[in-house]
Amino acid sequence: MELFPSELITDWNIINDGVMGGQSTSAYTIRNTGELLFEGTVSLANGGGFASVKSSELSKEVPDHFSSVKLLLKGDGHSYYLRLYPDHKEKGVAYVHDFKTKPDVWQSIELSLNEFYPTFRGNPIDDMPPLSSNMIRNTGFMIKDGQAGSFRLLVKSVEMTI
Repeated sequence: MELFPSELITDWNIINDGVMGGQSTSAYTIRNTGELLFEGTVSLANGGGFASVKSSELSKEVPDHFSSVKLLLKGDGHSYYLRLYPDHKEKGVAYVHDFKTKPDVWQSIELSLNEFYPTFRGNPIDDMPPLSSNMIRNTGFMIKDGQAGSFRLLVKSVEMTI
């Protein structure tokens, strides 16, 4: 089941460390070819250090039988997080999994749902159930962990797989 690009995601939003006084900047573009381009500059000034892009809520529920997420993307050598957000009543909670990109190389990366862990404002939390595909309501990408400087991530697809 394809989450992106498809009609399941209609919009994206930028959330950077400016929400806590940081100075990182980022932007996204949906290219004519359908790819999501997420790029910008991460600054560690003022206690900052992250940039992210988050999708609008999925237009329909993801069935429960999927066990992994497959990404097709081209990165810049930085590490990123795929963030999967549960129901809106769990505001601020995201299940995350990191992945490393190779500079200017298309990669197919498969991430098992049972390896995602719940976080709140970037900190791991213990009182959430394991992630299952039917919990997913939004998705997004984040760069953090002291990776100052410019970044560029081109995402061709995000797909749920069995």
